[in-house]
Amino acid sequence: PRGEGCVERVPPGLGHGVGDEPATRKMHAEFTSAHVDRRHVLSNPPGCSEDVVAVVEAARATGSLVYS
Repeated sequence: PRGEGCVERVPPGLGHGVGDEPATRKMHAEFTSAHVDRRHVLSNPPGCSEDVVAVVEAARATGSLVYS
């Protein structure tokens, strides 16, 4: 099912308020149905959050995330 990777990456019980699977799936569905410029979407994000940050920071450094 869609959102499996998202569900797997949200560990329960970390005090972030999103620990149950239905809430995670709902948020995933809302994000995937939102109208967002494709340059702001990581279709196949890296596995860990540090790698995601590196990808976003690299894009920011090039100016490709600037809204104009």
